[in-house]
Amino acid sequence: MRILLVEDDIKIAAFVSKGLKEAGYVVDHYINGNDGLSAAKLESYDAGVIDIMLPGIDGLTLIED
Repeated sequence: MRILLVEDDIKIAAFVSKGLKEAGYVVDHYINGNDGLSAAKLESYDAGVIDIMLPGIDGLTLIED
């Protein structure tokens, strides 16, 4: 299962990513909304963990697109 993680706080992202990977997931991490949206359009993800307040486009706009 492949997860899209979009989080700009490096410590939070590392914690979440580590937990997901230990649970057997493949995690792609991006630090801003623009890169996260580009990845979501190019790749197929089973789920996403998206921060609301992101640089570039915000998390709500990202999930609407």
